[in-house]
Amino acid sequence: MEEEFGQYNFNFLGYVIKKVRVTDDKLIIEGINDFTVGSLIFEGAEEGFEIDERMIGGKVFGIKRKPIDNGFTVFRIVIDDAQITQTDIVAKNMVFKV
Repeated sequence: MEEEFGQYNFNFLGYVIKKVRVTDDKLIIEGINDFTVGSLIFEGAEEGFEIDERMIGGKVFGIKRKPIDNGFTVFRIVIDDAQITQTDIVAKNMVFKV
């Protein structure tokens, strides 16, 4: 039976998405939370990830994670105030840098 997503991580609550880009094997979501500018960096992102521009301008509500095979994890980003309500990113790791 497939594992369910874990609990929400609310560390990014209100983080407004300003820019999304892909470099090498990283997906980078840049944004701002109050006065803190930072980046959510998904390392080892699954090849062929398509950036959905509809997430730009939205506010991150929280992020859930679900481990899958070969050391990868599905990161489900739940978004408020955007044209989409969630997006899934398959990557090996996620870090937040300011």
